[in-house]
Amino acid sequence: MNRVKLINNLFSTADAEDVAYSSDGYELVLSFTDWQENRYTLKFEEVEYLKITEDIDFEKFRYDCPQEVLDSSLVEELKLNKECFHHYMLCFNAWSNIEIVSRVLVIQSMELAKNA
Repeated sequence: MNRVKLINNLFSTADAEDVAYSSDGYELVLSFTDWQENRYTLKFEEVEYLKITEDIDFEKFRYDCPQEVLDSSLVEELKLNKECFHHYMLCFNAWSNIEIVSRVLVIQSMELAKNA
């Protein structure tokens, strides 16, 4: 059974701008500017599943924040070790949604907005 844990205490995807991503088939690097003008770069290592979509199951996910799916049926379906791999749904309400299964999520860099 899928349970969802909000991880927006780590970073926010609400109203994100300048979303960019690249992947070499092993790692996914994702960068964006959040609604407070903080710039984030996230790195997902050992990516086993990646899906970018406009569609979202509103009964399961919030449309405006990052989430981790606990007890993921997708991780089970992919026959991956549940202790090692994590299922993330990053919902960018001003862009698209990215669903990722990876071993590690690293907040690689964060540039805080400068107060004027």
